[in-house]
Amino acid sequence: FSARGRTMAAFLRGEPRFTVLLLGAALIFFGHNTSTNFLINVTRYAGGDTGTMGLLNGFMAAVEIPVMVFFGRLRGGRRSADLMRIAFVFFALKAAAMPLAASVPLLFAVFLLQAPSFALYTAAIVDYVAETVPFEDSAKAQSLAFSMTTLGAVLASLAAGKLYDALPVPAVLWIACGITALGVVLAILGTQSQKLKSQRL
Repeated sequence: FSARGRTMAAFLRGEPRFTVLLLGAALIFFGHNTSTNFLINVTRYAGGDTGTMGLLNGFMAAVEIPVMVFFGRLRGGRRSADLMRIAFVFFALKAAAMPLAASVPLLFAVFLLQAPSFALYTAAIVDYVAETVPFEDSAKAQSLAFSMTTLGAVLASLAAGKLYDALPVPAVLWIACGITALGVVLAILGTQSQKLKSQRL
């Protein structure tokens, strides 16, 4: 018999831990995008300008790309679930370091953490879904996982802009840090190591 994927509602009901992981990822990317979507605010707080922001964008890409390109070699024999947890912890560390970056050199130092957080998650989530979600639902799960980055960006665009208008930059970043920390806890709780059996219908 051929395997058939579940409906979206059935999938989310049947994969409660993965659903928790998705919720955690959405909160993490809310925090992530609170700084990256409004990088000019963060850069000016650190004493930089639009030129500095351009350099920061290039720097982030420079530290992310090697992790994504050489992920297979970097992974070695490590489990994707363990790499996911590592990425989540570094998201939390980056969020906590962001409001403390009161100078441009410190801000560049904080964005070094893009490699073990954003880049590592982006690479590891593909293998993680393949290893923990039944094959017939894997495309749906991959789509949901990556849509959390978009959802986090949308939520940050809606809420963080108003927060930056009303509060000092460090206060907004500490709020983002708290939301990120909650997301990290949920994401780690939702991460599982065992491979699931396919649902054969």
